[in-house]
Amino acid sequence: ENILNKFDEKSISDVAQARQGLATGDNDRFLRMWNEVSIKNIGFGCNDRQDAKESCHKWFPYNKGGSYRKWYGNQELVIAFDEENYNALLQQGNHLPSRHLYFKNSITWSALAGGSISLRYSPKGFVFDTKGQCIFSDSEKLLKYLMGVLNSNVSKAFLTLMAPTLDFNCGVVGKFPYVEGDVDLNLIASNIDVSRNDWDAHETSWSFKTNDLVALKDEVFLSINGEKQNIPTLLTELLDDYKSKWSRLFYQLHSNEEELNRQFIEIYGLQDELTPDVPLEEITILQQGEISIENNDIVWHDDVIIKQLISYAVGCWMGRYRLDKPGLHIAHPNPSSEEVCTYQYNGHDFKIDDDGIIPMMSCDSMFEDNGYNRIVEFIKVAFGEDNFTENLNFIEKALGKSLEDYMMKDFWKDHKKMYQNRPIYWLFSSKKGAFQCMVYMHRMNPYTAERVRTKYLLKHIDDLKGRIATASERAALLTTVERRNLAKMQKDLDECLEYHDVLHEVADQQIGFDLDDGVVVNYAKFGDVLAKIK
Repeated sequence: ENILNKFDEKSISDVAQARQGLATGDNDRFLRMWNEVSIKNIGFGCNDRQDAKESCHKWFPYNKGGSYRKWYGNQELVIAFDEENYNALLQQGNHLPSRHLYFKNSITWSALAGGSISLRYSPKGFVFDTKGQCIFSDSEKLLKYLMGVLNSNVSKAFLTLMAPTLDFNCGVVGKFPYVEGDVDLNLIASNIDVSRNDWDAHETSWSFKTNDLVALKDEVFLSINGEKQNIPTLLTELLDDYKSKWSRLFYQLHSNEEELNRQFIEIYGLQDELTPDVPLEEITILQQGEISIENNDIVWHDDVIIKQLISYAVGCWMGRYRLDKPGLHIAHPNPSSEEVCTYQYNGHDFKIDDDGIIPMMSCDSMFEDNGYNRIVEFIKVAFGEDNFTENLNFIEKALGKSLEDYMMKDFWKDHKKMYQNRPIYWLFSSKKGAFQCMVYMHRMNPYTAERVRTKYLLKHIDDLKGRIATASERAALLTTVERRNLAKMQKDLDECLEYHDVLHEVADQQIGFDLDDGVVVNYAKFGDVLAKIK
């Protein structure tokens, strides 16, 4: 009865605008993951439609709901919204409803959810979808207040009645009872900051700066006489610092949510109906597998954190990131010679890969820029040579396998998963992986396939032939293991020769592509020379 009586109060629609966004009518044409297109063609932070038009960009951030996550995040998509595409959208889908609200800051949520509603702060610059509905107000305080109550236990009690099918459309949310009260908005601001920091600590955010382990190491350098120094740092110690930092933020977020629940329960007069308790499982940071909750406590997964470091290392070699500067570096086609030049970091030269191609082969391959070698060199440069062996052993212990095995067999699978089957590193691979080269999509051109063939595949074939000939000359003296290795080399050679015929045909086509078409379309143009993404 106490809950039902609250429906006699004001509703959210009386104090703010709860709106459904656009339906494109053709998502494959108009929507992309942000990392698929050139970062130079995305317009961030526009104030309104006119601002976006004058920016001359094609793509703009897009809210489309997404998974259960509170306070901040799920910023993954962009929409084609330049003049041509804007006019096309006016004629199809649901014809751009509420377009006077596009690009304004708001709070947004997933209209269709598998459980509770979860609202996130959305800064200015976003267009929004039918699935990523929004509440708008000129008052930042009101937006944060509404986000606080809708993310609280109070909303669960009301929305269980209002949306039993878990369809949290703007009509339902707009009818949510609004009761004014005194709530600590600093707690809500803190929750947004913690969740934003978590979102941006991952390379799937366009605001990602650097890997956390590298950042923590640089903080140590800066703390010594205020200057960076080339001091070797143990990864095991940095990982402890990482866990300490994020544990503190996790439990801070948990404490804030429970205190907000207490305050909103009091404001809505539901002390007899509800408790402020929040299960740890409902805290929505560290969602890329860094932790799990067991027996009401955090369990850390070291392998996930180390894999994120390895992914960042690959990005540095490809030129996507730089150790000496925060944020994206090369995320666009045709980088200049200045953008790919060697730079200094902690007294070492760091050479960006000259062609954005990294062989993913065994340690005994002939390629100096092999994936394993690249990660080994990164560890030495980033964390110092004195503790290199200990750091490498720690990495392999965390991975549960050798670094060589991980780079050859698992890295690209993890990369595909991280980028939701829209990988930015493409894998040129023979049928069973006897030959593998990973190529940075943003640095590809019509001659990339030919470069893979001539600079890497043909040299690998010649190397295999030479090793087979050497072993065959002493065939009668070979041990059982050596005979087995010879047979494997012959199988690998046959596989590589077969792959060469296919790659040669593709390379002769000099395939070019437009990043705006997206990974799925462009990847398919290369057929069987690339590993499958699904």
